[in-house]
Amino acid sequence: MKKQNETLQESGSEQPLLSICIPTYKRPQILKETLEHLAEIDDLEMEVVIFDDYSEDETVTVAEAFRDRFLKFRFHCQAKNCGTMINTQAAMSLASGKYSYTLSDDDRVIPATLKKAIVIMEGDESIVAVYCGHQEWNLKTDRITDHKLVGKKIVYGPFEKISMFEQHVLPYFPVVRTEIFQRYCFYDELTFGFWRLIAQLFEHGSIAIIPELVYTHVHTEPRYEHNLTEAWYHEKHRSDFELFFASLNRDVTKEMRANVAQFVSSRSIDVYMQGYRFARVKNDYLTQRHYLLKASAYGIVAREAIIEWEFANILYLVSEKIIESIKWFDNLEYLVFEKGLVSSKVRELMADLYEELPPVLELERNAFIERENSQGEFYIAEHYETLEQRKTLHKVFQPRQASVHDVISTVKLTNTPIVFP
Repeated sequence: MKKQNETLQESGSEQPLLSICIPTYKRPQILKETLEHLAEIDDLEMEVVIFDDYSEDETVTVAEAFRDRFLKFRFHCQAKNCGTMINTQAAMSLASGKYSYTLSDDDRVIPATLKKAIVIMEGDESIVAVYCGHQEWNLKTDRITDHKLVGKKIVYGPFEKISMFEQHVLPYFPVVRTEIFQRYCFYDELTFGFWRLIAQLFEHGSIAIIPELVYTHVHTEPRYEHNLTEAWYHEKHRSDFELFFASLNRDVTKEMRANVAQFVSSRSIDVYMQGYRFARVKNDYLTQRHYLLKASAYGIVAREAIIEWEFANILYLVSEKIIESIKWFDNLEYLVFEKGLVSSKVRELMADLYEELPPVLELERNAFIERENSQGEFYIAEHYETLEQRKTLHKVFQPRQASVHDVISTVKLTNTPIVFP
């Protein structure tokens, strides 16, 4: 196998009309399927550029098999893991076609739309990029949903940045003039950069948006959207809008600048609910709580809905929180539970949620209090008063402990009393 920072020998010497740039990471089988689909396209002068973000797997072998199946083919491995957007920038920097398009490694491109975008730019030198819609293909339900950006073609001139922003939520990768991108545009790991790219492109020409769909996004696993549960994802998402507005400093009135925070928030808060949705997919209850609270700060989740969710999930929240605590301590020999109405339910849930749970002992209250302290044990009581009695009896402060009802108070979202059956 080739070293991870080594480049495969390039195939082909002609300058292609279009470069398809594919950033990839640890998905060799998915990449293979995407390349098979691209190789079937025989009516488009196309270069394929693949940049692997230090996968250290059979991705190189998969790429090698396709080296002679395209007009021109380039493959490169990063010397270390650099992140998605840096890897995307690297792929675009190697493009040699007149036009370029970034394709995710799990997407199926629609060649007719690529050709239409190229025809538009060939016919109008002032247009530097063309944005298109896409499809979502849910493999579990075999359902394909269209997501059009517009009903008919629209061309925005350089002085219509605000108009484009008001009409479109988040256009993804465009078909773009390669020279313009490589000279004046970039991606980095500080933001996703989709709106910043639009601001950069507007400095050099107009942008067209067409109703045609340019790719089918296949719901593969692991989905990148799972990162919606991560704080860094929301920071990058929000900063993209902020950087777009920063680029308008000479075009924005005082009144518009006063509304920037509201504008940015309006584009960010919907993503909080997506974070909640993917946290549900992951069965991550504390993260669900986090994004429900963030969304509720803007009034987009009804209080009644939060109370209902809290009642249904409070013991899962408690269980996850205690699991977080026991992970701080190495080599635990036992989790010692006080037998109680709520603590016994938490014990059962913790066993379901955490495969590496240490062995469990469950004791009646008096036996729990009288049990000698051990450095290898973590003690979980129904109420804090039980832990206080242990401290009084054994005359030792015990940091490896938790009270279930204290944790309930910590993770509750509302002040609505919860009555356990």
